[in-house]
Amino acid sequence: MTLYIGCSKDDPITPVNMDPLVTLVGSPIGSTTSSSIDASGGTLTSADGIVQLIVPAGAVSSATLFSIEPVSNYCPGGAGNTYRLQPEGITFTIPVSISFHYADSLVANENYLGIAYQDQDHTWFAPKIISLDIGGNNISVQAKHFSDWTIFERLSIQPKKASVYINESVSLKVTLVGELSTITDAQGIELNNLNEDESISTSWQASSGTVVKQGDDKASYTAPSSVPSQNPADVSVTFNNISFVHNGITYTNPKLFAKINVYADEAYFYAEFTSSLSFHVVGNRAFTETDHMTLKILQQGDSVTVYDIQNYSAAVIPESLSDGGCTTTLISAGDGWFNTPHGVTLRGYYGSFTHSIYVGVSSQEAPMGTQASYNKICSGGSSILIGGGMVSTAPAEFTFDASLPYQEQVQTYPGGGVFPDGFVKLVFTRVQ
Repeated sequence: MTLYIGCSKDDPITPVNMDPLVTLVGSPIGSTTSSSIDASGGTLTSADGIVQLIVPAGAVSSATLFSIEPVSNYCPGGAGNTYRLQPEGITFTIPVSISFHYADSLVANENYLGIAYQDQDHTWFAPKIISLDIGGNNISVQAKHFSDWTIFERLSIQPKKASVYINESVSLKVTLVGELSTITDAQGIELNNLNEDESISTSWQASSGTVVKQGDDKASYTAPSSVPSQNPADVSVTFNNISFVHNGITYTNPKLFAKINVYADEAYFYAEFTSSLSFHVVGNRAFTETDHMTLKILQQGDSVTVYDIQNYSAAVIPESLSDGGCTTTLISAGDGWFNTPHGVTLRGYYGSFTHSIYVGVSSQEAPMGTQASYNKICSGGSSILIGGGMVSTAPAEFTFDASLPYQEQVQTYPGGGVFPDGFVKLVFTRVQ
């Protein structure tokens, strides 16, 4: 087996596992971005800003629809999402650049990053020639065809970061993605056929607490009985039988670290959000929408988890309003001011200096919902549909003082004689 990082060839190592890496195909998990690009070239960026396609002039001969769709990642060592790039099944005359802009928090060690794609047989391959800009958090490759593409770590540890209560444990796992052979595809691009190698030997250490090896790819870390002076604690794993060259540097027995935050206190909060706002004026009156949402928050040290999100139905009153021979009637109240749909994830952290909990959207999807919709009918005329489109909803982010047992945050919206006065109210109660 050979390991390859960046653009250099690695020292050969004989693997035990000689099977090519074949996995499930990812399922769509986010918004697709599309654009028509013609022979003059162009660019396209994914909805989350992570992937960018640079299509040079002459790559296609006529206007072609390009698209980027995030899908679930089944590549071992995969970092973040896989992205389904279209059009698939055509060969570009000139290579197209596929660029990933990643976050530092996504990877354990940027030196071990690579790019891989999954072919029609569900087998994973890694192009040998890539460009890795660690300072700019960017990795890219030139490709003459599209399929499902991702970045991955040849050596990785999961979780990279975790929080654990004193005396409690967390499981850790490492993965080595190796290379069986070098092949050349139909477009003349050199590839490595990947596999997940299990012929590894590891050693584990912890700066505080204890770590117990449970197999060469697994270990269990147990936190000490009190919060250590060095917190988060470092849990390290050394790969004893790995050697490769990257950018002229030989890495022998490489090491990875996991950061484990140890906490001795935890708190639970109940959050209730309510709103009363007017959006649509008919004559000298308006429709008023009320909405309601609740969620629970768990603080464990500096880690904050949001769970048990309850979206309640919005209500709009009155059912109809008339003015000047026209009647506007409510069709649907929509999702209201507060709505956190499936696929949107809220996460947060605790600021020890300010004693505040900060929560925001951590998923690719932002909270969205439907507006209230109305049917307007005037005498002697046809009906007109009003509203019903998609709009941003709350909460996208919020913060509150975790040291207080109860607090209210109220934002008022004066009507100014046109709309009735409205408000958005957030209430946070510490329950334990």
